[in-house]
Amino acid sequence: MKLKTRPRVHLAALFLAVFIFCYLLFNSAAAGAAAPRWDGHTGRDAGAGAAAWQEERLAAALESGDVPARAIGAEKPGAGDSPAPETGNVSSEAIRWQEGQVAAARGWPLLDEVRSLVEKNYTGAAAPELLEEGAARGLVEALGDPYSEYIAPAEVPAFAASLEDEYTGVGIILQAVDSRVVISGVIPGSPAARLGVKAGVVVEEIDERAVKDMSLDAVAALLRGEAGSYVELIVSLPGSGSRRSYYLRREVIRPPVVSSRMLAGAVGYLYVHSFPSWAAAEVADALAGLEAGGAAGLVLDLRGNPGGFLEAAGEVASLFLLKDKLIVRMVGRDRKEQVLRSRGPGQDLPVVVLVDRGTASAAEILAGALQANGAALVLGTPTYGKGVLQTIYPLKNGGVLKLTTAHYFTPDGQAIEGEGLQPDVVVEEGREQLDRAVEILRAQIALPVAARNQAGL
Repeated sequence: MKLKTRPRVHLAALFLAVFIFCYLLFNSAAAGAAAPRWDGHTGRDAGAGAAAWQEERLAAALESGDVPARAIGAEKPGAGDSPAPETGNVSSEAIRWQEGQVAAARGWPLLDEVRSLVEKNYTGAAAPELLEEGAARGLVEALGDPYSEYIAPAEVPAFAASLEDEYTGVGIILQAVDSRVVISGVIPGSPAARLGVKAGVVVEEIDERAVKDMSLDAVAALLRGEAGSYVELIVSLPGSGSRRSYYLRREVIRPPVVSSRMLAGAVGYLYVHSFPSWAAAEVADALAGLEAGGAAGLVLDLRGNPGGFLEAAGEVASLFLLKDKLIVRMVGRDRKEQVLRSRGPGQDLPVVVLVDRGTASAAEILAGALQANGAALVLGTPTYGKGVLQTIYPLKNGGVLKLTTAHYFTPDGQAIEGEGLQPDVVVEEGREQLDRAVEILRAQIALPVAARNQAGL
């Protein structure tokens, strides 16, 4: 009996020992996979299981959003392990794993990572569309280009209006006089002009709101609104107690960008304020009127003109240059040159172009084209020096990207960016500039045509 029972005890004991050994081995392996082991000196993991652990923790933390300030690469050690360095150094294995993830990622990994952390951990409100717009705005600002910008959908109407020099309103020009707001001008053909609003009256109320002591910007904001809507304007004549009310329908207002007049000595004067899309039509009408009035020479005043659309400047240049004359050279990112040429018809009047530091962009293109082709003498001071062109890209969210896409050069290869256009005749003082231009033109008008052509005017 004893011989029969002893083997059973030995077998049971052996089975129990094996069971305990496997149990301890299993738990030991599990414990090794549950916490990193730090050597306490370099911050590197001491065991092979630590790298796998960190990979799992990184993936789990990113997935759950549970990422404390020191969670990634600097986990607190498990019980009984040496403490991790406070520097938060990442193990070499974890660094290689992270580098692999970045290399495999598409798009903008840093931006994606920051966005993920913000969306999952930021305690305040974080509207996704605002985050995206902020990122887009920051991306463009990081270019360091003062002319490139992201325009949000809500800003697009104002941006478009600024490009076209137009706005929605009633067509009055305001001026501050002491604490009062006075109408200093009325745009011809505007709602205000059609209903008889006169310059010189004082604005008292707009839609039953008194405007005394308001800023001009605040008053202008009250007059603006949706096209087709109405606004009530109450004005008074200075020195009288009488008031008059006007009920005006708002419209898209396009202030004239051209003004012209005849000067003594058969000299025509043409001022171009900017280059919206319709500028060429106004310039053509003004030129025809001056020629009909007997102009034998022309002052083209581009002082203070900030520019506008390249196409508009090209169309105006075509009024002065013969067909196929070069207007501007443009060089983009691919270093390939594109050119814009005149469509004609051109004209043969002697022309002096007035420029100053406020002459910029498309205005510099026009002045440079006439100067390089010998179609005009440029007089004044060096211009602003904006020698880059922007392209407008509509975006899917309704916004707009304005991006610098090319540098431009005058037909004779002169770079404008940062330098400005150099006048043929330098005259510093404003009034003297016009007087000198008229003097030059009168002298040219007095010359025979052959001699005038030889002089380049």
